[in-house]
Amino acid sequence: MFRLHYPCDVGRIDLLAKHKRDGRWLVIELKRGQSTDQTVGQLLRYIGWVKQHLANKDETVTGLIICRETDKALQYALAAVPNVKVELYEVEFRLRPANALG
Repeated sequence: MFRLHYPCDVGRIDLLAKHKRDGRWLVIELKRGQSTDQTVGQLLRYIGWVKQHLANKDETVTGLIICRETDKALQYALAAVPNVKVELYEVEFRLRPANALG
């Protein structure tokens, strides 16, 4: 299962995924720019909600923050939370001439 913008009573989960066979859930929080330790609190709120409302007792719920860059506050917060990871994204654009129709 994979859901985009999953609504819950504590906000809106950007991406929510459940493994097809294993009892594993993944809560993904997307940030456009730099992410701070406040993002960890937001993600933990969503993880707690999924544990209470969707996951069975034997299923695991982990979190992933996807952002452009991090700060030290986020890195320290992540060091204390083993079930949350962060991945950085990069964007590269190239322009090329469009072919004229005709």
